[in-house]
Amino acid sequence: MAHKLSLIACLALAGIAGCKACSEESDVSPAPERTEQSSRARVLSRLSARKIDRNKVYPKDAQGKVLCQTDVDCFILQAETCTGATFTHTLVNSGYGIKQSVNARYVIGGKEGTRCKVERHVQAIDTAIDPVMAEALRKRGKSDSEIDATRADSIESLRRRHPPRLDCLFGESELLETTLNLADGRFDGQEWKAACRVVDAPPSAVGLPAVEQPAAADAPAAPEPAAPGAKPEPAKPAEPDVPAPKQP
Repeated sequence: MAHKLSLIACLALAGIAGCKACSEESDVSPAPERTEQSSRARVLSRLSARKIDRNKVYPKDAQGKVLCQTDVDCFILQAETCTGATFTHTLVNSGYGIKQSVNARYVIGGKEGTRCKVERHVQAIDTAIDPVMAEALRKRGKSDSEIDATRADSIESLRRRHPPRLDCLFGESELLETTLNLADGRFDGQEWKAACRVVDAPPSAVGLPAVEQPAAADAPAAPEPAAPGAKPEPAKPAEPDVPAPKQP
């Protein structure tokens, strides 16, 4: 109430002598340049804290784009200079017995004026209900079909928050902070909404892609089959262990 009376008094006196208090209040807001410098310093501090190896060499495709694969530090370095690159990342969020996952491919397309072009392609989404949570729901009288409906609702929620494709234009500090957030497992929908537009694309698949298994070690070659009628060679007796001569 006191604030409202002060404001009314300022307006009433504005035509006579001006309102010093009002002008003082308007000067409290920090200058945009100062805010931008502070934000840039914060981002650079986060970047420095990651201790990224800047001497590491990454492969490139035929067009010269850096193939970061799933290496988030690689993608951060390319985002820092808006260098063409591709990167695949799975964002995982767990809470209240539900695990949500979003697998997306990111493409840095280079500079457009003073901004950086980035595409985000959501390849797959998934939701899993923790078995303990599912059992607790059953004890409360929930049927399996109702539990499945809970998972389906969660998947639709993911679809709304993560469109299949976004085309974006980020400022230098904005893109760097966005990639650092991804590295920390965070996704700020507002920063993507501010920089991106939704592009029509096929819906994302449900169910994360299978993780590639490492190649199995080569098994020893099988012996060649003996010729028909040939007698198998007798097995060689094992050579006895010969004790080493004792040292004088």
